[in-house]
Amino acid sequence: GGCRMARRVGARRAIAKVLLANPDGLIAEQIIPLLDKRLTHHSITDARHVSILLRGAKGVEKDPYAVKVTDLSGDTQYKVAKYTVTDAEKLKVWGRLV
Repeated sequence: GGCRMARRVGARRAIAKVLLANPDGLIAEQIIPLLDKRLTHHSITDARHVSILLRGAKGVEKDPYAVKVTDLSGDTQYKVAKYTVTDAEKLKVWGRLV
């Protein structure tokens, strides 16, 4: 139905806005708390969802960004992606902000 598509556009728009407001770049986990609460309540619940939505994003560069996590056994390291805006105009078009 058309409703789902509209929600996805809302999600795109929200993510685009957050990225544009944070030019230094953000990882998916940092994007989620900055999104509209109504969105996170309904559709965007985890970092994986954010990265899936951003997979087709225009004007955004995905950089490998290492995050160190210490668990009970010691240090473990895993990599996440950091999203940085490279072309604000393209991102606005992708996020329907124009």
